[in-house]
This record gives sequence, C-alpha cells and structure tokens, in this order.
Amino acid sequence: MNMNEKILQFFHSHYLKNIGWLFFDRVFKLSVGLIVGLWFARYLGKELFGVWNYALAFVSIFGVVAFFGTDSIVARDLVRSPKNIYKILGTAITLRIVISVAMVLVTTLSINLLNADEQQLKPIVYILSLSFIFQSFDVFDYYFNSQVKSKYSVLAKSVALIVASVLRIILILIESDLLFFALVFNLELLISGLFTLLLFQLKEGSIFNFTFDTVYFKNMITDGLPLLFATVMLTIYMKVDQIMLGELVNNAEVGIYSAAVKISELWYFVPMAIAITISPKLINSRKVGLDNYYTSLTKLYSIMIWLSIFVGVFFSLTSDFIVNLAYGEEYKEAADILKVHIWAGLAVSVGIATSQFLLIENINWISFYRTAIGMI
Repeated sequence: MNMNEKILQFFHSHYLKNIGWLFFDRVFKLSVGLIVGLWFARYLGKELFGVWNYALAFVSIFGVVAFFGTDSIVARDLVRSPKNIYKILGTAITLRIVISVAMVLVTTLSINLLNADEQQLKPIVYILSLSFIFQSFDVFDYYFNSQVKSKYSVLAKSVALIVASVLRIILILIESDLLFFALVFNLELLISGLFTLLLFQLKEGSIFNFTFDTVYFKNMITDGLPLLFATVMLTIYMKVDQIMLGELVNNAEVGIYSAAVKISELWYFVPMAIAITISPKLINSRKVGLDNYYTSLTKLYSIMIWLSIFVGVFFSLTSDFIVNLAYGEEYKEAADILKVHIWAGLAVSVGIATSQFLLIENINWISFYRTAIGMI
C-alpha cells in the first residue's frame, strides 16, 4: 500500500464525518458565541470583563482537578475494552462527582483566603465552581467520541447553547448583574449533560446498568495522576497570567488581555477535534502494527504544524482590524497582545498531537515532566 492509499485509509469517511460533526459543533458555537460573547464584552466594559475572566481563570485551575485526567483515560479504555462499557462509565462518573464536590469546597475556601476583600468577585467564583459537578456528565461525551459518534454530543451541546444564548441576550437587554450570567453558565452545562445522558439512554444502553468497580477505580487513579498533574500545570501556565494581571495591575488590564486571548484561542478546537476523532484509529492501528501507526502519527504531526503556522501568520497580519471589529476602540491595546499570543497555538497543536502518542504508549509521566518545565 503506497503513501497516498494509507492517507486515504487514515482519513476514512467514517472519521471525516465525525470530524465534520466536531467542526460543526465548534463553528456553531463560534457563530453564536461570538455574537453574544462580543456583545457581552462590550456590555460589561473592560473593567467588569476583567472581573469575569479573572473568575473564570481562577475556577479553571481548580476545575482541572475535578476532571482527574479521566477524559483521555476513559476514551482509551472504552476503545480497548468495549465489553466493559458499563463498568468504565459507572466508575468514571462516580469518581468525577466525588472529586467535583470536594473541589467546589476547595475553590470556595481558596477565593476567600486569597481575595477576602473582593466582594464582587467571590460570589461569581462560588457559582462558577458548581460547574465542576455538572461537568461530570462529560463521561457520556467520552463514550460517544470513543465510538466516533460525536454527533450525539454535538446535538446536546447545541441545544444547551441555544437556550443559554437566548438567556444571555435577555440579561444584557435588561442590564442584569454579573451573577445572573454565572448562573446561565452553569445552566448551559447542566442542560448539555442531561441531554447527553438522555441520548445515551435512548441510543446506546441504560445508565441503570452502570457498575462501580474498585479495581478499575484504583487503575483510573494510577493512570490519571500523571495526566492530572500535567493538566494542572498546563492550566496554571495558560491561566495564571490573567490572575497575575488582576493581582499586580488591575481588572481593566485583565479585560484587555483576555480579549486578545479569547481570539487567539478560538481556533484551538481544530487540532482538538482532529485528535479526538483520530484517537480510536491510532489505538487500533497500534494493535495491528507499527508501520501504519507511525505513518498516521507522522501525518497528524505535519497537519498540526502547518495549520498552526498558517493561522499564526494570518492573525499576525490582521490583528488590528480583527480586534477593532470585534471589541471596538476600548479594547484596541489587545491587538499587540494578539500578535504575540497567537503563536502559542503552534505549541498547543503539537502538544495535543504528541499527547495522543504518550497516552497510547502509556507513558503519561512524560506529559507531567514536559508540562512542569513549561509551567516553570
């Protein structure tokens, strides 16, 4: 089989359809989210927009602990052991809920210790931290992704986004307090999770067959710890800049910086969608032989690198126009930040691709060390 045939086999129509659903999900989110999100940013102004993004950054650092690296592990194990679906999902969702509740308490305590005088910020963090619990339903997303059936997850998220977007528009029109936007943030996750659960119940099996397995629970913790530490460090060095700006400068600077970062990170769904869809293919090709496996990996790396370079050049040349169009004159300083920050996408894309290799080879400890170096 020549190289072209291998590439065609790699991008089999089944996988392309799944990538198509994931792209639709993100494009739909971008279309709706950009309109509502940019309106939201203009409505708040850079000061309150900074408060909002500080809260999101603060919560996200603790939120990754609630995930406990289960996303990659559960998806991998569902492909490897399709007969153990109920044991894997039942154990995973139990682990997620328990840790999520604990992290809500830790987040609440931390914001009180670090920002005791921030009366405007603290209640927003309290509400946003509850999202950890609602995101426990993500285990159903892992299942659909592992079966290359992302359309079900996309449908659930799209319905939730539509409902939440309508509510956000209403809140802007009636000039509501920031707290209500935090409540809608959680509501979107809850609707998405419940709808995904319902689709699993109707299309795939019954949640009443879920079981908890102590041995698998221990294995998840063992396999998840390196990924957890790596993800925590990754989140810290991707989000701590906004927290540092809030502590060392002011919320307005956080608002300007966050405006640039949001544009810079808009396209990160592309490498993630490719990796999620190709992951089952890589796992199965590794079982068959190394030739196809290495060919697939090489192709994946090449796509990620060239895609990142193209995006970096495009945004570097057009950042002034894009920022002014998106946010208006108040956020004009964000353009210079965007020209630099957009190139982080190259490292992110390569990191996403190589993480697939590390996960399949079960050498997740490398992720921990490389991310620790990156954080430092």
